Amino acid sequence: MVWVRPLEPHDLELAAEWLSNERNYAWLDFGGGVQHLSPLALAAMSQRPTHDLMVFGVKGEPTPIGLIGVSNIAPMFGSGTLWYVLGEKTFETKGITSRAVARALDRAFGTLGLESVNAWVVANNIGSIRVLEKNGFQQIGRQRKCHRIGATLVDRIHFDKLADEQTQDRWDDSERRLGGARNEH
Repeated sequence: MVWVRPLEPHDLELAAEWLSNERNYAWLDFGGGVQHLSPLALAAMSQRPTHDLMVFGVKGEPTPIGLIGVSNIAPMFGSGTLWYVLGEKTFETKGITSRAVARALDRAFGTLGLESVNAWVVANNIGSIRVLEKNGFQQIGRQRKCHRIGATLVDRIHFDKLADEQTQDRWDDSERRLGGARNEH
């Protein structure tokens, strides 16, 4: 039902377009209050070992619908920070982002060898909170009035998940019943 693969050069324009959409960038902070990333900035990020950028889509459809990143990868500490964007809003509430995040976590804890993945979500982003909770993240704290959306300061809720809490791809069985298959590149 869902595929995940590394960000490729031909994905950069589309991914940057998603990140320039206020419905997406309002929830993000790439450091120092930066919310927009150009194709060039994404290309540079994808070349650094501190970022693992992936696109995801729906099985049978070659065009990506979203972007997932594990950033701030610190091999010495075995940690990284998860973030994601569903670029194509017609796929909201279908569980696709949750499934894609599960695949990204399999990669983070498996291929990348991380022991801990953290994430933060703006407190009023209920959909994103659900994505993390469905994937077994635990709430670990709240940073108050630290994120501006328009003229309003809102809280960020912090989450984390440990490698030994990861169950390999929770949706494999249901996707097999639906005729889906795992398609990671």
